[in-house]
Amino acid sequence: MRRRATLAWLVVAALGSLPAVAAAQQSREDTIDLMGQPADYTDVIDAFDGSDPFDLNLVITYERTLARGIIEREDPTNMDAASGRSTAHLLRIGRYNHVQNRLVLGVDIGVFHDLAAYIRFPIILSDTREITADEGTDAAAINSRLMDDSGTLFQLPFVSPERSGIDYFAVGARWGIFNQYRSRWMPNWVVGLEGRFSIGDIMHACAQGGPCDNGGSVDSAGISRGTNALRAYTRFSRRIGHYVEPYAGIDFLVEWPKRGTDFGFFEDLEGVINDLPPIFGEFTAGMEIVPWENREQFQRFAIDLRIFSSYRSEGREYSPLFDALGSSVHPELVTEQSDGTTRTVDFGGITDTSAYGAFGGRFALGIQAARYVRFSFGTAFTYEAAHMLTFADACNPDVTPDGPADTRGGNCRSGIINPHHRPVIDLPGRRFRVNESTVFDLFVSATGMF
Repeated sequence: MRRRATLAWLVVAALGSLPAVAAAQQSREDTIDLMGQPADYTDVIDAFDGSDPFDLNLVITYERTLARGIIEREDPTNMDAASGRSTAHLLRIGRYNHVQNRLVLGVDIGVFHDLAAYIRFPIILSDTREITADEGTDAAAINSRLMDDSGTLFQLPFVSPERSGIDYFAVGARWGIFNQYRSRWMPNWVVGLEGRFSIGDIMHACAQGGPCDNGGSVDSAGISRGTNALRAYTRFSRRIGHYVEPYAGIDFLVEWPKRGTDFGFFEDLEGVINDLPPIFGEFTAGMEIVPWENREQFQRFAIDLRIFSSYRSEGREYSPLFDALGSSVHPELVTEQSDGTTRTVDFGGITDTSAYGAFGGRFALGIQAARYVRFSFGTAFTYEAAHMLTFADACNPDVTPDGPADTRGGNCRSGIINPHHRPVIDLPGRRFRVNESTVFDLFVSATGMF
Protein backbone atom coordinates (compact mmCIF):
# COMPACT_ATOMS: atom_id res chain seq x y z
CA MET A 1 0.00 0.00 0.00
CA ARG A 2 2.85 2.35 0.89
CA ARG A 3 4.53 1.51 -2.42
CA ARG A 4 1.35 2.43 -4.29
CA ALA A 5 1.08 5.74 -2.40
CA THR A 6 4.74 6.56 -3.08
CA LEU A 7 4.31 5.79 -6.79
CA ALA A 8 1.21 7.97 -6.92
CA TRP A 9 3.07 10.89 -5.35
CA LEU A 10 5.91 10.52 -7.88
CA VAL A 11 3.46 10.59 -10.79
CA VAL A 12 1.75 13.69 -9.38
CA ALA A 13 5.12 15.39 -8.83
CA ALA A 14 6.22 14.54 -12.34
CA LEU A 15 3.02 15.86 -13.84
CA GLY A 16 3.29 18.97 -11.72
CA SER A 17 6.82 19.62 -12.88
CA LEU A 18 5.94 19.49 -16.58
CA PRO A 19 4.77 23.11 -16.74
CA ALA A 20 7.98 24.23 -15.03
CA VAL A 21 10.09 22.20 -17.46
CA ALA A 22 8.10 23.56 -20.38
CA ALA A 23 8.47 27.10 -19.04
CA ALA A 24 12.25 26.65 -18.66
CA GLN A 25 12.51 25.26 -22.18
CA GLN A 26 10.40 28.14 -23.48
CA SER A 27 12.64 30.57 -21.60
CA ARG A 28 15.72 29.12 -23.29
CA GLU A 29 14.02 29.29 -26.67
CA ASP A 30 13.00 32.87 -25.97
CA THR A 31 16.62 33.68 -25.20
CA ILE A 32 17.66 32.15 -28.49
CA ASP A 33 14.90 34.00 -30.33
CA LEU A 34 15.92 37.18 -28.59
CA MET A 35 19.32 36.90 -30.26
CA GLY A 36 17.81 35.63 -33.49
CA GLN A 37 18.84 38.62 -35.64
CA PRO A 38 22.28 38.76 -37.25
CA ALA A 39 24.61 41.71 -36.87
CA ASP A 40 23.64 44.68 -38.98
CA TYR A 41 26.71 43.94 -41.15
CA THR A 42 25.23 40.61 -42.31
CA ASP A 43 21.51 41.22 -41.82
CA VAL A 44 19.27 40.69 -44.87
CA ILE A 45 15.55 41.43 -44.81
CA ASP A 46 13.34 38.81 -46.45
CA ALA A 47 9.79 37.99 -47.53
CA PHE A 48 7.33 35.07 -47.63
CA ASP A 49 8.90 33.78 -44.43
CA GLY A 50 6.28 32.20 -42.14
CA SER A 51 3.90 34.81 -40.82
CA ASP A 52 6.01 37.60 -42.35
CA PRO A 53 4.96 37.86 -46.02
CA PHE A 54 6.80 41.09 -46.83
CA ASP A 55 9.55 43.35 -45.46
CA LEU A 56 10.33 46.92 -46.48
CA ASN A 57 12.93 49.25 -44.96
CA LEU A 58 13.16 52.97 -45.61
CA VAL A 59 16.61 54.37 -44.78
CA ILE A 60 17.83 57.94 -44.50
CA THR A 61 21.47 58.67 -43.65
CA TYR A 62 23.43 61.87 -43.17
CA GLU A 63 27.18 61.57 -43.81
CA ARG A 64 29.97 64.10 -43.40
CA THR A 65 33.49 63.46 -44.72
CA LEU A 66 36.60 65.51 -44.06
CA ALA A 67 39.70 64.57 -46.10
CA ARG A 68 43.05 66.21 -45.42
CA GLY A 69 46.55 65.86 -46.74
CA ILE A 70 49.84 67.61 -47.42
CA ILE A 71 50.66 68.36 -51.07
CA GLU A 72 54.34 68.00 -51.96
CA ARG A 73 56.35 68.43 -55.16
CA GLU A 74 59.66 67.00 -56.20
CA ASP A 75 62.50 69.52 -56.26
CA PRO A 76 63.26 70.22 -59.96
CA THR A 77 66.70 71.63 -59.06
CA ASN A 78 67.87 68.44 -57.37
CA MET A 79 69.70 65.99 -59.63
CA ASP A 80 68.59 62.98 -57.58
CA ALA A 81 64.97 64.04 -58.00
CA ALA A 82 65.42 64.47 -61.75
CA SER A 83 66.78 60.93 -61.99
CA GLY A 84 63.74 59.53 -60.22
CA ARG A 85 65.20 59.28 -56.69
CA SER A 86 62.75 61.81 -55.36
CA THR A 87 61.33 60.77 -52.01
CA ALA A 88 64.12 62.49 -50.06
CA HIS A 89 63.86 65.68 -52.15
CA LEU A 90 60.29 66.84 -51.77
CA LEU A 91 59.19 70.44 -51.36
CA ARG A 92 56.12 71.19 -49.30
CA ILE A 93 53.41 73.04 -51.20
CA GLY A 94 50.45 73.27 -48.84
CA ARG A 95 47.54 71.59 -47.11
CA TYR A 96 44.60 70.07 -48.93
CA ASN A 97 41.13 70.06 -47.36
CA HIS A 98 38.01 68.47 -48.79
CA VAL A 99 34.66 68.55 -46.95
CA GLN A 100 31.56 66.82 -48.27
CA ASN A 101 28.09 66.54 -46.76
CA ARG A 102 25.74 63.88 -48.13
CA LEU A 103 22.19 62.76 -47.60
CA VAL A 104 21.65 59.14 -48.65
CA LEU A 105 18.11 57.94 -49.28
CA GLY A 106 17.56 54.20 -49.46
CA VAL A 107 14.96 51.48 -49.80
CA ASP A 108 15.42 47.79 -48.92
CA ILE A 109 12.84 45.34 -50.27
CA GLY A 110 12.48 41.73 -49.16
CA VAL A 111 12.16 39.42 -52.17
CA PHE A 112 12.26 35.91 -50.66
CA HIS A 113 13.92 34.00 -47.81
CA ASP A 114 17.14 35.89 -46.99
CA LEU A 115 17.04 37.65 -50.37
CA ALA A 116 16.64 41.41 -50.68
CA ALA A 117 16.97 44.14 -53.28
CA TYR A 118 17.94 47.70 -52.43
CA ILE A 119 18.30 51.18 -53.88
CA ARG A 120 20.60 53.95 -52.68
CA PHE A 121 20.35 57.56 -53.81
CA PRO A 122 23.18 59.82 -52.50
CA ILE A 123 22.49 63.55 -52.64
CA ILE A 124 25.58 65.73 -52.17
CA LEU A 125 24.47 68.74 -50.14
CA SER A 126 27.83 70.51 -50.34
CA ASP A 127 31.34 69.78 -51.57
CA THR A 128 34.17 72.22 -50.84
CA ARG A 129 37.89 71.87 -51.59
CA GLU A 130 40.89 74.09 -51.04
CA ILE A 131 44.69 74.08 -50.98
CA THR A 132 46.28 76.55 -48.59
CA ALA A 133 49.84 77.37 -47.56
CA ASP A 134 50.98 76.49 -44.06
CA GLU A 135 50.41 79.22 -41.53
CA GLY A 136 53.46 81.44 -41.16
CA THR A 137 55.10 80.34 -44.43
CA ASP A 138 56.28 82.70 -47.15
CA ALA A 139 53.56 82.63 -49.82
CA ALA A 140 55.94 83.96 -52.46
CA ALA A 141 58.42 81.16 -51.77
CA ILE A 142 55.68 78.54 -51.97
CA ASN A 143 54.28 79.93 -55.21
CA SER A 144 57.77 79.95 -56.73
CA ARG A 145 57.74 76.15 -56.46
CA LEU A 146 54.75 76.15 -58.81
CA MET A 147 56.45 78.26 -61.48
CA ASP A 148 58.82 77.61 -64.36
CA ASP A 149 60.00 79.52 -67.43
CA SER A 150 56.70 78.89 -69.21
CA GLY A 151 54.34 80.11 -66.49
CA THR A 152 52.62 79.26 -63.22
CA LEU A 153 50.65 76.08 -62.62
CA PHE A 154 48.44 77.67 -59.93
CA GLN A 155 48.77 79.90 -56.91
CA LEU A 156 47.93 79.47 -53.24
CA PRO A 157 45.50 79.74 -51.71
CA PHE A 158 43.52 77.81 -54.32
CA VAL A 159 39.79 77.41 -53.66
CA SER A 160 37.43 75.26 -55.72
CA PRO A 161 33.81 76.29 -56.28
CA GLU A 162 31.27 74.79 -53.91
CA ARG A 163 29.49 71.91 -55.61
CA SER A 164 26.22 70.14 -54.91
CA GLY A 165 23.88 67.76 -56.66
CA ILE A 166 23.57 64.09 -57.47
CA ASP A 167 26.50 61.85 -58.37
CA TYR A 168 24.90 58.44 -58.99
CA PHE A 169 22.20 56.05 -57.88
CA ALA A 170 22.85 52.45 -56.87
CA VAL A 171 20.76 49.32 -57.33
CA GLY A 172 21.82 46.04 -55.71
CA ALA A 173 20.85 42.73 -54.19
CA ARG A 174 21.93 40.77 -51.09
CA TRP A 175 21.53 37.04 -50.59
CA GLY A 176 22.02 35.30 -47.27
CA ILE A 177 23.30 31.92 -48.45
CA PHE A 178 23.63 30.60 -44.88
CA ASN A 179 21.74 31.80 -41.82
CA GLN A 180 22.81 30.76 -38.32
CA TYR A 181 19.31 31.37 -37.00
CA ARG A 182 17.82 28.87 -39.43
CA SER A 183 20.60 26.28 -39.11
CA ARG A 184 22.46 26.60 -35.80
CA TRP A 185 25.58 24.84 -37.02
CA MET A 186 26.16 27.31 -39.88
CA PRO A 187 27.51 30.88 -39.92
CA ASN A 188 25.78 33.84 -41.54
CA TRP A 189 27.10 34.19 -45.08
CA VAL A 190 25.94 37.03 -47.32
CA VAL A 191 26.93 37.88 -50.90
CA GLY A 192 25.98 41.07 -52.69
CA LEU A 193 26.16 42.72 -56.09
CA GLU A 194 25.59 46.40 -56.76
CA GLY A 195 25.52 48.58 -59.85
CA ARG A 196 26.15 52.31 -59.71
CA PHE A 197 24.98 54.58 -62.51
CA SER A 198 26.14 58.17 -62.98
CA ILE A 199 23.23 60.56 -63.47
CA GLY A 200 24.55 63.96 -62.33
CA ASP A 201 26.39 66.68 -64.21
CA ILE A 202 29.93 65.52 -64.94
CA MET A 203 32.59 67.28 -62.91
CA HIS A 204 34.82 69.83 -64.66
CA ALA A 205 37.88 71.46 -63.14
CA CYS A 206 37.21 75.02 -61.94
CA ALA A 207 38.61 77.69 -59.69
CA GLN A 208 36.30 79.67 -57.44
CA GLY A 209 34.96 82.46 -59.61
CA GLY A 210 36.36 80.78 -62.75
CA PRO A 211 37.86 79.86 -65.07
CA CYS A 212 36.78 76.27 -65.82
CA ASP A 213 38.59 73.90 -68.15
CA ASN A 214 35.50 73.51 -70.36
CA GLY A 215 35.26 77.24 -70.92
CA GLY A 216 32.07 77.58 -68.89
CA SER A 217 31.26 79.32 -65.65
CA VAL A 218 31.46 77.76 -62.21
CA ASP A 219 27.79 76.87 -62.60
CA SER A 220 28.99 74.10 -64.93
CA ALA A 221 31.52 72.71 -62.43
CA GLY A 222 29.37 69.59 -61.98
CA ILE A 223 29.48 67.05 -59.17
CA SER A 224 29.41 63.57 -60.73
CA ARG A 225 32.54 61.52 -61.33
CA GLY A 226 30.98 60.50 -64.63
CA THR A 227 31.59 56.81 -64.04
CA ASN A 228 29.44 53.73 -63.81
CA ALA A 229 30.58 51.06 -61.38
CA LEU A 230 30.12 47.45 -60.36
CA ARG A 231 30.55 46.49 -56.72
CA ALA A 232 30.73 42.92 -55.39
CA TYR A 233 31.10 41.85 -51.77
CA THR A 234 30.84 38.90 -49.42
CA ARG A 235 30.40 38.89 -45.63
CA PHE A 236 30.52 36.36 -42.80
CA SER A 237 29.45 36.46 -39.17
CA ARG A 238 28.60 34.06 -36.34
CA ARG A 239 27.05 34.76 -32.96
CA ILE A 240 29.16 33.47 -30.06
CA GLY A 241 27.12 33.08 -26.91
CA HIS A 242 24.47 35.72 -26.38
CA TYR A 243 26.35 38.98 -26.72
CA VAL A 244 29.15 38.93 -29.32
CA GLU A 245 29.02 38.39 -33.08
CA PRO A 246 32.39 38.60 -34.90
CA TYR A 247 32.32 39.27 -38.64
CA ALA A 248 34.56 39.75 -41.67
CA GLY A 249 34.08 40.73 -45.29
CA ILE A 250 35.70 41.53 -48.62
CA ASP A 251 34.57 44.31 -50.98
CA PHE A 252 35.55 45.12 -54.60
CA LEU A 253 34.65 48.09 -56.80
CA VAL A 254 35.42 48.56 -60.51
CA GLU A 255 34.54 51.77 -62.40
CA TRP A 256 34.42 52.67 -66.06
CA PRO A 257 33.86 56.21 -67.43
CA LYS A 258 30.98 57.51 -69.47
CA ARG A 259 31.40 59.51 -72.63
CA GLY A 260 32.05 63.19 -72.12
CA THR A 261 34.56 62.75 -69.29
CA ASP A 262 38.30 63.51 -69.34
CA PHE A 263 39.37 59.91 -68.71
CA GLY A 264 40.09 59.29 -72.40
CA PHE A 265 38.59 55.81 -72.33
CA PHE A 266 36.96 56.28 -75.75
CA GLU A 267 39.93 57.79 -77.57
CA ASP A 268 41.31 54.39 -78.64
CA LEU A 269 44.92 55.59 -78.43
CA GLU A 270 47.37 52.72 -78.06
CA GLY A 271 49.93 54.84 -76.24
CA VAL A 272 47.65 55.47 -73.27
CA ILE A 273 48.78 53.45 -70.25
CA ASN A 274 45.85 54.19 -67.91
CA ASP A 275 42.37 55.08 -69.11
CA LEU A 276 40.29 53.67 -66.23
CA PRO A 277 39.88 54.76 -62.60
CA PRO A 278 41.69 52.72 -59.94
CA ILE A 279 40.29 49.35 -58.87
CA PHE A 280 39.30 49.36 -55.20
CA GLY A 281 39.45 46.44 -52.77
CA GLU A 282 38.82 46.34 -49.02
CA PHE A 283 38.99 43.79 -46.20
CA THR A 284 36.92 44.37 -43.06
CA ALA A 285 36.94 42.61 -39.69
CA GLY A 286 35.04 43.46 -36.55
CA MET A 287 32.36 42.49 -34.09
CA GLU A 288 28.94 43.59 -32.97
CA ILE A 289 28.34 43.50 -29.22
CA VAL A 290 24.71 43.32 -28.05
CA PRO A 291 24.73 43.97 -24.28
CA TRP A 292 20.96 44.40 -24.00
CA GLU A 293 17.77 43.38 -25.79
CA ASN A 294 14.09 43.41 -24.90
CA ARG A 295 12.18 41.00 -27.05
CA GLU A 296 8.71 41.97 -25.84
CA GLN A 297 9.31 45.63 -26.74
CA PHE A 298 11.40 44.84 -29.86
CA GLN A 299 14.26 46.91 -28.46
CA ARG A 300 18.00 46.41 -28.86
CA PHE A 301 21.24 48.24 -28.16
CA ALA A 302 24.36 47.27 -30.14
CA ILE A 303 27.99 48.39 -30.28
CA ASP A 304 29.76 47.93 -33.63
CA LEU A 305 33.57 47.89 -33.71
CA ARG A 306 35.54 47.26 -36.89
CA ILE A 307 38.89 47.73 -38.58
CA PHE A 308 39.57 47.73 -42.31
CA SER A 309 42.36 47.91 -44.84
CA SER A 310 42.02 48.82 -48.51
CA TYR A 311 44.00 49.05 -51.72
CA ARG A 312 43.61 51.29 -54.77
CA SER A 313 45.44 50.36 -57.94
CA GLU A 314 47.21 52.74 -60.28
CA GLY A 315 44.76 54.55 -62.54
CA ARG A 316 43.22 57.81 -63.75
CA GLU A 317 41.66 59.76 -60.91
CA TYR A 318 40.15 63.02 -59.68
CA SER A 319 43.08 63.81 -57.40
CA PRO A 320 43.33 66.60 -54.79
CA LEU A 321 44.95 68.67 -57.58
CA PHE A 322 42.10 68.10 -60.04
CA ASP A 323 40.68 71.63 -59.94
CA ALA A 324 44.03 73.39 -59.52
CA LEU A 325 45.71 71.70 -62.49
CA GLY A 326 42.61 71.34 -64.65
CA SER A 327 41.82 75.08 -64.52
CA SER A 328 45.47 76.08 -64.95
CA VAL A 329 46.47 78.44 -67.77
CA HIS A 330 50.01 77.05 -67.95
CA PRO A 331 50.85 76.60 -71.66
CA GLU A 332 51.90 72.94 -71.29
CA LEU A 333 48.53 72.09 -69.73
CA VAL A 334 46.36 74.19 -72.01
CA THR A 335 47.92 72.86 -75.22
CA GLU A 336 46.51 69.59 -76.56
CA GLN A 337 48.96 66.70 -76.44
CA SER A 338 49.60 64.67 -79.61
CA ASP A 339 50.14 60.93 -79.75
CA GLY A 340 52.56 61.44 -82.64
CA THR A 341 49.80 61.56 -85.25
CA THR A 342 47.06 64.07 -85.99
CA ARG A 343 45.08 62.87 -82.97
CA THR A 344 45.36 64.97 -79.81
CA VAL A 345 44.23 64.76 -76.19
CA ASP A 346 43.34 67.78 -74.07
CA PHE A 347 43.98 68.02 -70.32
CA GLY A 348 41.01 68.40 -67.99
CA GLY A 349 42.63 67.85 -64.59
CA ILE A 350 42.34 64.05 -64.28
CA THR A 351 45.80 62.55 -63.76
CA ASP A 352 47.47 59.16 -63.45
CA THR A 353 47.88 58.36 -59.74
CA SER A 354 50.05 55.66 -58.21
CA ALA A 355 48.75 52.67 -56.25
CA TYR A 356 48.44 52.98 -52.49
CA GLY A 357 47.01 51.30 -49.42
CA ALA A 358 44.93 52.59 -46.53
CA PHE A 359 43.75 51.36 -43.15
CA GLY A 360 41.40 52.59 -40.47
CA GLY A 361 38.70 51.87 -37.94
CA ARG A 362 35.01 52.49 -37.32
CA PHE A 363 32.87 52.83 -34.19
CA ALA A 364 29.09 52.87 -34.25
CA LEU A 365 26.13 52.56 -31.90
CA GLY A 366 22.87 50.99 -33.00
CA ILE A 367 19.58 51.54 -31.18
CA GLN A 368 16.34 49.81 -32.07
CA ALA A 369 13.89 51.99 -30.17
CA ALA A 370 10.72 50.14 -31.18
CA ARG A 371 9.50 47.42 -33.49
CA TYR A 372 9.60 49.56 -36.62
CA VAL A 373 12.27 52.17 -35.83
CA ARG A 374 16.04 51.85 -35.68
CA PHE A 375 18.78 54.47 -35.33
CA SER A 376 22.54 54.28 -35.71
CA PHE A 377 25.35 56.80 -35.50
CA GLY A 378 29.10 56.64 -35.45
CA THR A 379 32.44 57.73 -36.80
CA ALA A 380 35.32 56.33 -38.87
CA PHE A 381 38.95 57.23 -39.43
CA THR A 382 41.14 56.29 -42.40
CA TYR A 383 44.86 56.85 -42.96
CA GLU A 384 46.07 56.70 -46.57
CA ALA A 385 49.67 55.96 -47.52
CA ALA A 386 51.61 58.64 -49.38
CA HIS A 387 51.19 58.35 -53.15
CA MET A 388 51.92 60.19 -56.37
CA LEU A 389 49.23 62.45 -57.81
CA THR A 390 50.88 63.03 -61.20
CA PHE A 391 52.40 59.83 -62.47
CA ALA A 392 51.98 59.40 -66.25
CA ASP A 393 55.01 57.90 -68.03
CA ALA A 394 56.17 59.56 -71.24
CA CYS A 395 56.05 56.32 -73.26
CA ASN A 396 54.07 53.12 -73.28
CA PRO A 397 56.71 50.35 -73.55
CA ASP A 398 54.07 47.65 -74.11
CA VAL A 399 53.32 48.83 -77.67
CA THR A 400 55.91 48.45 -80.44
CA PRO A 401 55.96 51.09 -83.22
CA ASP A 402 55.11 49.91 -86.73
CA GLY A 403 58.60 50.45 -88.08
CA PRO A 404 60.86 53.55 -88.22
CA ALA A 405 58.21 55.52 -90.09
CA ASP A 406 55.70 55.25 -87.24
CA THR A 407 55.58 58.77 -85.82
CA ARG A 408 53.97 57.51 -82.63
CA GLY A 409 57.42 56.41 -81.50
CA GLY A 410 58.55 60.02 -81.06
CA ASN A 411 61.66 60.19 -78.86
CA CYS A 412 60.79 57.00 -76.97
CA ARG A 413 63.63 54.54 -76.56
CA SER A 414 61.01 51.80 -76.47
CA GLY A 415 57.28 51.86 -77.06
CA ILE A 416 55.21 54.79 -78.29
CA ILE A 417 54.14 58.20 -76.97
CA ASN A 418 51.69 58.31 -74.05
CA PRO A 419 49.42 61.30 -74.90
CA HIS A 420 48.37 61.60 -71.24
CA HIS A 421 51.94 62.55 -70.26
CA ARG A 422 52.49 66.22 -69.42
CA PRO A 423 56.20 66.90 -68.75
CA VAL A 424 55.56 69.89 -66.47
CA ILE A 425 53.80 67.68 -63.91
CA ASP A 426 54.75 64.10 -64.85
CA LEU A 427 58.53 64.16 -65.37
CA PRO A 428 60.63 62.94 -62.40
CA GLY A 429 61.63 66.08 -60.53
CA ARG A 430 58.33 67.82 -61.30
CA ARG A 431 55.75 65.35 -60.01
CA PHE A 432 53.31 65.95 -57.16
CA ARG A 433 52.32 63.64 -54.33
CA VAL A 434 50.09 63.73 -51.25
CA ASN A 435 51.35 62.75 -47.81
CA GLU A 436 49.82 62.37 -44.33
CA SER A 437 46.41 61.89 -45.91
CA THR A 438 43.57 61.25 -43.46
CA VAL A 439 39.80 60.89 -43.82
CA PHE A 440 37.28 61.46 -41.00
CA ASP A 441 33.68 60.30 -41.39
CA LEU A 442 30.61 61.00 -39.27
CA PHE A 443 27.19 59.49 -39.92
CA VAL A 444 23.69 59.36 -38.49
CA SER A 445 21.07 56.95 -39.85
CA ALA A 446 17.38 56.29 -39.25
CA THR A 447 15.52 53.23 -40.55
CA GLY A 448 11.80 52.61 -40.71
CA MET A 449 10.97 48.88 -40.88
CA PHE A 450 7.65 47.71 -42.27
